[in-house]
Amino acid sequence: MSVILALVTTIALIDGAAAAAPTDRCVVPDSFLSSESELTNVANAVKARQRLDISVIGTGSSSLAGIDGARYAYPARLEEALQQQLKGITVKVTAHVQPRA
Repeated sequence: MSVILALVTTIALIDGAAAAAPTDRCVVPDSFLSSESELTNVANAVKARQRLDISVIGTGSSSLAGIDGARYAYPARLEEALQQQLKGITVKVTAHVQPRA
């Protein structure tokens, strides 16, 4: 599970700035741009089904839209970035938000 989360986070960091407003750009460290994990089971499943479903689990801040609207919320930006990277694959990012107790 943590390997998948690392992959998703890496892809989001790589392309997240492209989906954000120009003033939201940041420098991504080189160590975030690659991984030694191959995730062959995940890659094979995505190839076979032509679909990638991701669950974002977090608190309310995981779905905050900010001043620029809902399309700039983290789950929407992640989905857009993955859709651009994975041409021909249906990508669906769903947020499962739990309030802090």
